[in-house]
This record gives sequence, structure tokens and C-alpha cells, in this order.
Amino acid sequence: IEVKKEITKMTVVITKMLTSFYKTFNNKTNIKKALNKAKKLETKSDQMQEQISIYLAECTKHELSLGSSKEASAMIRITNELESIGDSSLNLFIQIERLNNELHFDDSMNKEITEFYNLVMKFIEWNNLFIIDNLKAMSIEDLEKSAKYEQEIDDMRNQLMDSSRKRLSKGSNSKSELLFMDIIKHLEHVGDFSLNISQALEQIH
Repeated sequence: IEVKKEITKMTVVITKMLTSFYKTFNNKTNIKKALNKAKKLETKSDQMQEQISIYLAECTKHELSLGSSKEASAMIRITNELESIGDSSLNLFIQIERLNNELHFDDSMNKEITEFYNLVMKFIEWNNLFIIDNLKAMSIEDLEKSAKYEQEIDDMRNQLMDSSRKRLSKGSNSKSELLFMDIIKHLEHVGDFSLNISQALEQIH
């Protein structure tokens, strides 16, 4: 039970990082301060991952029933994927720190990033429903919904990469477009890690 509480805490930290990223991106102010805060949260999530993994690895050494050992490895996987989302979130902060007078996004770019971020967050919140409910198991139907989210994220990423290429062909700033693509890429990674979390949640019984 304790370890489930810790995983819930870690989820809260990671979700906080992602929400803070969008808030900072949207306001384009105090980016440096927000980045330093994100670094602290990321370090915290690394420490949590380490402690949870050590504890669960210890558990698996003892004679666990097949069900419990399967659940322990599912929890290790969830923890690792959460930590990866933390890394991607920090990368998002590092990207937007590059925004300045020369490097800026026009309205259409801001709008596209907002739409993409909202879609990714829907997936995060969907997983969180299960994690925060004391690591409730996902059914096959739930997992299918997760796969749909991930597919939507991939499709939207392709659309956004296309629209970025179109803007480039019309002479938009190539550095800004590269930064835009990097942000899209890191958000898309969050979608990938989220699907891995869903698959692990389906292994919990």
C-alpha cells in the first residue's frame, strides 16, 4: 500500500511539471524561474523512482506469489515511465527557454502547440484516474482507449509536422520551426510513455 501511495505522489509531481510547462509557455514570462523549479521537481521524481524501484526489487527477491511478482514488475515499469515523462517535461522547459525576441512563435504555432498539449494531457489524466485510485487495474477496453489516445497523438504530430514544413516553404523562421518541432517531439514522447503506463496498469490485478 505504501508503495502505491509513493507512485501516486510521483504522478502528482510529474503532472505538476507538465501543467507548469504549459503555463510558462503560455505566459512566456519567468521562464528561467520556472525552469529551475522544474529541475527541482525532476530531481525529486528521480529520487522517488530510485526509492520505489529499490523497494520493489527487494520485494521481488522474497517469495512472492506469481500475481504479486507480476504486480511488482508492473509497478517498476510505471515508475520508470513516469520518470521518463519527467525527463521529457524538463526537456520542454529547456526548449522554451530558447524563446526570445528572434525566436518566437506566431499565433498559429501557439495554437497548434496548445491543441497538441491538451490532447496529451487528456491521456495523462486518463492514466491518472487509475493510478490515483490506488493503482486500479485497467481492463482490455480501457487499454484500447489508451491505444486510441496514443494513435490520435501520433496522427496530430504528423499533421503538425506537415504544417510546420508548409510554413517553412513559405519562408517562416527556420530556427523557430525547429524549436516548434522539438516541442512537438517531446510532447509526443509523453504520449508514448503514457501508453507504456497503460500497458503496465493492465498487468495489475
